[in-house]
Amino acid sequence: MADVEFDLRIIEINEQLQENIQRMLSEGWSLTPGHKAVAIYPVQRIKQQPLGVLGVTSTMGIDESKISILRDGKIVG
Repeated sequence: MADVEFDLRIIEINEQLQENIQRMLSEGWSLTPGHKAVAIYPVQRIKQQPLGVLGVTSTMGIDESKISILRDGKIVG
């Protein structure tokens, strides 16, 4: 049985596409039987915020009258 080498290639889809394919063929590479060639695109998008959140602002505060200090199990001052 022949020893087979596998690899994944990333090839830009541009004016040199056919040249790059011919170069790979001349190096002995071929498409793996049973698998179709695919295009991979790096993509991005702005995350969607949940409905009702847009335009809402809030603040956070501390009510110091609710704060107590414990020392030796007893409330201080």
